Amino acid sequence: EYSQWRERFMNYLEEQIDGEAMINSIQIGDQPLSVIAQVSLAGNAQNAPPTLKDPNF
Repeated sequence: EYSQWRERFMNYLEEQIDGEAMINSIQIGDQPLSVIAQVSLAGNAQNAPPTLKDPNF
């Protein structure tokens, strides 16, 4: 179920914020992490869940 995957994905993001927020903000130009999550969720909504270490994330 997509909603269950989304919840797991958001929990994963919350766990990774401390280590990756600075990296993401540098690479993307200080975009809020919530925007990154929304774009990623929208992009993968119709596909199988990506691996947590998706190089495109």
